[in-house]
Amino acid sequence: MDLEKSFLFGTKDEKKNSTTIYRHISPSASPLQIREITWSTTQPPFRVYFERWYGLAVIALLNMSIILCCFSFAPIANTSADYFDVSLMAINILATEYMLVYIIIPPFSNSILNKYGVKQALLIGAILNGVGATVRYTAIRSNNNSTRFALVITGQTICAMANPFVQITSTRYAMSWFNDKERTMATMIASIASPVGGAISFFIVPLLGTFDNRVPAVLLVSAVIALILILPIILMHDKPKTPPSYAALSLTEKSIPGVKKLIKDKNFLILLFSFSTINGFRTAILGLLSVTFVLYGYTEKDAGNVGAIMIMSGILGAGIVSYIIDKFHVHQFVLKTAAPLIGISFFMLIFVVKENNFYVIGAICCAIGFLHLSLIPIFLELGVECSYPISANTSTTLLYTGSGLFGTMATLVMDYFRDQKQEKSLKMTKSLWFEGIFVLVAGFLVLFYNAPDLRWQAEATKKRQEKELANAQFRTGSIKQRTIRAMSVDAVELF
Repeated sequence: MDLEKSFLFGTKDEKKNSTTIYRHISPSASPLQIREITWSTTQPPFRVYFERWYGLAVIALLNMSIILCCFSFAPIANTSADYFDVSLMAINILATEYMLVYIIIPPFSNSILNKYGVKQALLIGAILNGVGATVRYTAIRSNNNSTRFALVITGQTICAMANPFVQITSTRYAMSWFNDKERTMATMIASIASPVGGAISFFIVPLLGTFDNRVPAVLLVSAVIALILILPIILMHDKPKTPPSYAALSLTEKSIPGVKKLIKDKNFLILLFSFSTINGFRTAILGLLSVTFVLYGYTEKDAGNVGAIMIMSGILGAGIVSYIIDKFHVHQFVLKTAAPLIGISFFMLIFVVKENNFYVIGAICCAIGFLHLSLIPIFLELGVECSYPISANTSTTLLYTGSGLFGTMATLVMDYFRDQKQEKSLKMTKSLWFEGIFVLVAGFLVLFYNAPDLRWQAEATKKRQEKELANAQFRTGSIKQRTIRAMSVDAVELF
C-alpha cells in the first residue's frame, strides 16, 4: 500500500509521548484498505494556561506601541511640517516608512521566528522599537531643522524595522497557546492591535501638549512607552508545557517551500490581493486623514475624532465577529459578507468627503472601522486554514508584506493626486476615486474564494480517531500503546 508519512508529533528522542500518523495517497487503491494508526496513550491531555492572556496582552500592547511611533505625526501633519520646516509630503513619507520596511524585513523576521520562537522575535522587535523611539526623541535636542528631521527619519526607520518581528507572531502565538475554540479571538486581539494603535494615536496625539510643544510631547510619550514594554517580554514563555490542541502539536512545513506553494495557490492569492488592498488602503487613508480633513475645512481635532470613531466601532465589530466565528466556524460566510460591504464603504467616500459633511463622513468611517477590524483576523485565520500544514507565520508574513507594499503604493499615489495648490475643484477627488475603485474590486474578489479549511478538518479528523481509539481500548482493555486495524472504504484522510 502506497503510504507517506504525513505528520510526526515529536520523536522518541524529542518526546516520549509520540504519535505517528499515516495518510493514504494512492488514487488507484483498492476500495478495501487496511489502515494502521499507532497512538501513544502516554501523551498528556491538552491544556490551556492562564499565562496565555499575559503573552497576548504583551503582543497587543507592543503592536500598539510600534504603530503609535509610526503614526506619531499623521494626526498632526501640518503642525509637524511647521515644526521640522518640511513639506507635507515629507511628513506623509514618515507614515509610510513602516509599510515600506515591511517589504524588506519579513524574510529575516520570519526566519528568526521559525528558528528561535515567538519570545525571541518579540524581544528583538521590542528592543528595535525602544531604540528607534529614543533616537527620535533626541531630535528635539537639536536646534538645526535638518538635523532634527534626519534623526526623526533614522528613529522612524528603526521603529518600522520592529513591526515585522511583532506583527507576524499573532497566528503562531494563537495556535501555540489557545485551543480551537479561542484561536480566532486570540488572533483578533493580537492582529487588530496595530490598527487600534493607529486609531488611538489620532485621538491622543492632538491632545498632547500645546501647539508649540506638541511634537516634543509626542516623541517623549512614545519613547517612554516603547522602553517600558521591553521588560514584560523577558518574563514570557515561548511555549506552554502542554499543548492546547492537535494543531499545536504538528510540525509544519519550512518557510521557503511553503512560500513556493502559496504563490501558486489560487485561493491564497485571492486572500493576498484582497487583504493587501483593503488593509493597505485603509492604512493609507489613516495616514492621510489629517491632510484630507484640513483640505476640506476641518481641523486636526476633527480628524482625531474620526479616528476614535473608527477604533470604537472596530473593537465592537472584531469582538462580535470573533465570538461568532469561534462558536460557529463561519469564516468564509463572514468574509464574503463583510469584504464586499467594506468595498462599497470605501467607494462611498468619493461622494461624502466634502465640506460641512462631518457626520456623514463619520458614519462611513464608522462602517469602515467596524468591517476592517472584523476582517483582519478572518483573513489571517483563513490564510492559515487554506495553507495548512505550511507554517502559520509564513502565510501571515506574506499577507502583511503584501499589505505593506499596497499601503506604500496607495499612500504615495494618493498624496501625488492630492491637490497641491488646494483648489476647491480638486482637493482629494482623484485620490478618493483611486482608492474607491481598488478596494471595491478587492472586496468582491473574495466571492471566488472556495478553499477547504484544512487545519480545522485535520483537527476534526484527529478528534474522531482519538474517540474511536478510546472506544477500542475500552473494549479490549489495551494499555499504553496498541495498533488498531480498521476496514476503510475511502482513502485515509489527513491525519
